[in-house]
Amino acid sequence: MSRLRHRLEWFLFRLARGTLRALPHSTARPLGGSLGTLAWLSSPSYRKIVDRNLRRAFPAWPKRRRRRISRACFRHFGSMVFDLVSFGRFDAVDLCRRLSLQGWENMDRAEEDGGGILYLSAHLGNWEIAAHVLGLYRGPVHLVARPFNNPLIWEPMLRERERFGQRVLDKKGAARGVFRVLRNEGRVGIVMDQRVRPGQGGVRVPFFGHQALTTLLPAKAALRTGATGVPVFAYPRPGGRYRMEIHPPIRIRRRDDETENDAVLRWTRRVLGVFESEIRRHPEQWLWMHRRWRLD
Repeated sequence: MSRLRHRLEWFLFRLARGTLRALPHSTARPLGGSLGTLAWLSSPSYRKIVDRNLRRAFPAWPKRRRRRISRACFRHFGSMVFDLVSFGRFDAVDLCRRLSLQGWENMDRAEEDGGGILYLSAHLGNWEIAAHVLGLYRGPVHLVARPFNNPLIWEPMLRERERFGQRVLDKKGAARGVFRVLRNEGRVGIVMDQRVRPGQGGVRVPFFGHQALTTLLPAKAALRTGATGVPVFAYPRPGGRYRMEIHPPIRIRRRDDETENDAVLRWTRRVLGVFESEIRRHPEQWLWMHRRWRLD
């Protein structure tokens, strides 16, 4: 049964990919946005999750504003999916032509002391494009990711990542690979804004003023290997373009009066603070559909 479902999903994926690539790239985002609006209209349960999360993060917002951001959020993720599928027609040169970079000097600063680099991002903007850029300019980059349930779709997606200098570390049991790469002064990319269950290493850390289960793996890896964290984000721009933003490096240093766990928590709170600031700038581009503040 699963094999039949995988084949059906693969057929629909190829159909959507072929259709999008037969059209101008400029049509991908509007079409995806329309699909996102349809998903918003037909998903009352997810609308409730989004509204609950927005009320928690922005308690002063009126209902009308929450509703507007909720709808825009669905539109954004619909447009992002179509944008990525359509983007597969491009090569590295095409990406460079569509790209503007902000804060690239922070990348050079992060590499001044040597050691590994941890690229830190969130489900905000277009993190897949951010990975393409990092792999292209600073590859190879090892990304922590969970393989798709459907191997027929995962394989071409994996080849697409490899085409832009990315390597994948399976999210399940990723710690060993992360430490290995960083100890060899390599580069690792982690999207670390989602909820992590307590049994999987999730620890309560404040996020938008509320406790949220968060992974401490990046902080522990940075402390024990001497790696430097660099927050990175990519945002869609008009005309099928992208803006890549690189923030100042975040180095972890254990103070004389604190334990290792204290240093790890302090560094993690600092990273989440950067994420929170970016989400406040672009609230419609974050994954509010996720039960981020669930504590069990």
